[in-house]
Amino acid sequence: MSLAALQEARRSEEEAIAMLLCHLGDYAVWPEPQVEDARKPFIIGVIGDFPTRRELLRQTANKRVHGRKIEIVWLESLKPTTLLACQILYICDSEQDRLREILSMCRSHPILTVAGSEGFAREGVMLDFFVKESRLNLAVNLTACRDAGIQLSPLFLAKMRAQVVAGSDRRLP
Repeated sequence: MSLAALQEARRSEEEAIAMLLCHLGDYAVWPEPQVEDARKPFIIGVIGDFPTRRELLRQTANKRVHGRKIEIVWLESLKPTTLLACQILYICDSEQDRLREILSMCRSHPILTVAGSEGFAREGVMLDFFVKESRLNLAVNLTACRDAGIQLSPLFLAKMRAQVVAGSDRRLP
């Protein structure tokens, strides 16, 4: 999937987010202990009401990230052992009231936090994708990424025309 296809997706916001979650691991680098054990699945956790579950499962069915098969985990609660096993955590709009609690649990752990609600990056979510004017937009909180030891591809951020949020590092990597 090319960056242009992600950027210009003419689908619903949820379908675009599903497509992005499927490929996002290709554009991030995690600290060494999280990275390269091909026997373990690459876990994408989803917390909250995600309306296109079937689409996300379809898109990730045969996809690998860093040689690891993707596993989708639907989080019903904030159980630390399950939450901290994720490499990517997608936080749905429905979790706005628990956002601070979720981010507090993830803090200092190499979990790439992602949301689909404009404004969540200002609260500490690393990547915030939202559709505006028929275009997929990206807000990035570089401070949150750096604190978790996660590096994002500069090419990915440039192609997505990432906007660095206030309170974050002001420079793209």
